[in-house]
Amino acid sequence: MVSIDYLATEKPKPECYIFELKRKRGMDSKVFYGSKIGPINNYFNVTTDTDAVRVECYRKTTKKLSKKAQTEIAVKYKVFDQIVPLIPARSLNTKNSGTVRQDIPNVLMLGIDSISWLNFKRHFSLTKTLAERYGFYPIYGYNKIGDNTFPNLMAILTGNFYDHYWNESMRDTKYFDDLPFIWKEFAKQNLMTAFIEDLPRYSLFNFNRKGFIDAPTDYYLRPISLAINQQLKRYCYKNQMEIEFYYNYTYDLINALTQRQQNYFAFIFMAHLTHNNANYAGYADLPLYALLHKLFDQNLMENTILFLFSDHGIRFGKIRSTASGMLEERLPFLYVYIPEHYKTTSIDHNLVVNSHRLTSPFDIYATLMHITRGKPIPNLSHGRSLFDEIPMNRSCQSEQISEHWCTCTQRNQLSTYGNITYIGNFIVSEVNRLLKPVAKRCHKLWLNKIHLAYESPIADKKPYERQYLLRVSVEPSYAIFEATVRKMFGKLRVMGDISRINKYGTQSQCIDNSYLQKYCFC
Repeated sequence: MVSIDYLATEKPKPECYIFELKRKRGMDSKVFYGSKIGPINNYFNVTTDTDAVRVECYRKTTKKLSKKAQTEIAVKYKVFDQIVPLIPARSLNTKNSGTVRQDIPNVLMLGIDSISWLNFKRHFSLTKTLAERYGFYPIYGYNKIGDNTFPNLMAILTGNFYDHYWNESMRDTKYFDDLPFIWKEFAKQNLMTAFIEDLPRYSLFNFNRKGFIDAPTDYYLRPISLAINQQLKRYCYKNQMEIEFYYNYTYDLINALTQRQQNYFAFIFMAHLTHNNANYAGYADLPLYALLHKLFDQNLMENTILFLFSDHGIRFGKIRSTASGMLEERLPFLYVYIPEHYKTTSIDHNLVVNSHRLTSPFDIYATLMHITRGKPIPNLSHGRSLFDEIPMNRSCQSEQISEHWCTCTQRNQLSTYGNITYIGNFIVSEVNRLLKPVAKRCHKLWLNKIHLAYESPIADKKPYERQYLLRVSVEPSYAIFEATVRKMFGKLRVMGDISRINKYGTQSQCIDNSYLQKYCFC
């Protein structure tokens, strides 16, 4: 039964109807509505397995046909239009034929886009205080492995680099249903699963991608996200912030599953508020604190391991052009919370030690696998459980973190750039090479200026090998790129990605290749 508080306070009562939200198989970027039901009273029952309803209310009045006319006609106008999320009870749908652990905890993953450790400390004072009060473990050496959200979250969710499963040639054909997502491992252990994102236009598996044929988890909020996105006003949905809407749903979901004695794995990632503006992070602090405070205050975290994390730091803007900003982009924040009954002496010791060791998104995946099996998984392709001690001599090379993203690399700033202009030209030529598939739509670029350059010592001190990180601007787009280039026997090679650190807005709207958009100038 669902209560609509609005109807209890309005006099005279408006006439209200509901429409059930529906998701059609294979149509991951559209929302559908069922037939109109009503009129309804303050309360109404939903008998079908739907995740949300749309409530529309109308008030009747009369209106003259014209100023002179005496004839009046009955008209009605909309006074209420809102999406009301539901938490339908669902049974487990697992084909697990293996051993099911009885002691497996819940796992709650709360992600926020583009928050470095320093920006977390600047803007999340309430949440930071709560984390310290409840003994969260900070992981300061958490190093991203890719440019943007997609590669970093794919590493968490699959334990592999995204190009192991997907590339741009699959954009119009590849659905993601068959990928070995970590939530499938939890489903095998009879946990309910949830996947929740905001910002549906740019969501993880739908931005220039096909998404899913079937809902990937038991609770999949994309249809609701699409519906409320049509009614957003900047960062607000009706009388609340958009992020509050999703956190309120998260609380309701956890509370409902706890009452139903169903364990869960929930992956929540919020991007809209913090993606493009480093200072908007402060607006997320109170909603996040309120969610966590309520969960702890109502003892809903007693059997729950929590990962509070980001995908990367801020990638654009003035702060990114500073030396601090270059490091911040590469070092997103990560906290881990372990309930007391699950915590052991070794887990406690190892998380304290690991807080200052080099870690990556692959280690989160390895930790999640550890939780599903009750023990670390040996010989994973990438990563190591954070519940084990991370070796002190771990390196970016051993973990396949590109030199370009590695924060362990020592870099010495150069004072003059005249003798490395050829490296700047090489970087621009590499961008033009990448743009060849869309060369008819994108301008050819040329070097405008070298803004910054670092040289890194090579570990073996080979006289024939040098490594540089350059920041260059190009014409005609005035894009600012950063690239790490290794020079060996006179030959140059880009090490990893070429990143763009200023916003490109609509410069690349003539192409839909999400990887090349940061380079293209239409």
